[in-house]
Amino acid sequence: MSRQISSQLTNIYRIGTFVSAAAGVIFLIFVGFVSRKADIGEMAFFGIFVFIAAGLSIWFALRLRDVSIDDNYLYVSNFNSGQRISLAEISDVTENFWLKYHPITIHLRSGTPTAAKIVFLPTWRWFTAWRGHPVVDELKELARKKQITG
Repeated sequence: MSRQISSQLTNIYRIGTFVSAAAGVIFLIFVGFVSRKADIGEMAFFGIFVFIAAGLSIWFALRLRDVSIDDNYLYVSNFNSGQRISLAEISDVTENFWLKYHPITIHLRSGTPTAAKIVFLPTWRWFTAWRGHPVVDELKELARKKQITG
């Protein structure tokens, strides 16, 4: 029986990112058409900023996966496909403390047909500013045990 270790809000985060990026671009277009008095240099700077921010947000959201585990495998999926990866394939697990939701990255030994890294948002915890998520240590321990037992 597998259990989900990624946040159930992952899909909401993805959709929210696409909506906010589209809203920023629409706002930029709207301001450009309505405010004909705007300086072209200011509009160009604002436009470049909006497109870069939207692009980075969408790039990050597209990398996010839904992840579940059981005693032997990781189950990784995105919107339309899924795969099963042996826990022995995990080479490292890292967490990014600098981003709000502390995304976790699972680094794989040989990679999969789709990626050599799996990024997911862990379940939410309150008041965890600089403490690691327990799932990081759990995944490292499960991978170590699988590599020892083969």
